[in-house]
Amino acid sequence: IRKTGGNPQAAAGLLETALQLSNRLRLRLSEDGRTQWAEAAFALYASAVETNFQAWKQTAKISYLERAFQLSEQYKGQTLLDAIRQTQALSFNGIPVQRLIDKRDLESELSMLEKQQWVAAQQGLSEREAELNRRIFDLRQQIEKLRKQLVDASPEYARLFEYARTPSVSALRRALDPDQGLIEYFTSDSLVFVFVMTPDTLLGVQMKKDYPLEAWVADFREMIKAYPMLSGAELT
Repeated sequence: IRKTGGNPQAAAGLLETALQLSNRLRLRLSEDGRTQWAEAAFALYASAVETNFQAWKQTAKISYLERAFQLSEQYKGQTLLDAIRQTQALSFNGIPVQRLIDKRDLESELSMLEKQQWVAAQQGLSEREAELNRRIFDLRQQIEKLRKQLVDASPEYARLFEYARTPSVSALRRALDPDQGLIEYFTSDSLVFVFVMTPDTLLGVQMKKDYPLEAWVADFREMIKAYPMLSGAELT
């Protein structure tokens, strides 16, 4: 926002371009690379959510708040799916386990070559970089061919790996009953953005993150795990 003269609308446009480039890069990464992408992309998504939130407060245009909500859900959905993919990568009906192992091995090799290519580029080793680029291109072709074979062999695989989409705000509203609501939140390093949705409205609240949220969540999870063995006094 500072670089655009304090104009959150302009900043939101710049961040959209950056997010598009980031997501194109993500699609080309191996599964291991996508985990690293999620860590690196968090700051970008957090900036985009905050910027759209500020643009909504400044202009009262609901489209900015809707975009902040969509970005929040997009980031959380992508990171969750990537985690699920890693845990379920070897269990799909209709696909021999060896084929899935082959794909994982190819993606691991791709991740290694991408790191080597980056090092070669930083060191100015043009011939080495060109050689690695050729190997990376060939390997991506192999992975893409195998990916298409896996998608054709298993609808379950296709659904998890290929067709995941973040639902729109209007679609979510239609899915709510008249007496239902949806509360979602996105946390950055210093702020918490809360979204409250009903079939007719979408509201947003920004709060300072000046309390140990992560520690509270961790404690709550531990209490859920230990619930059968806890007494009433320990739960209060």
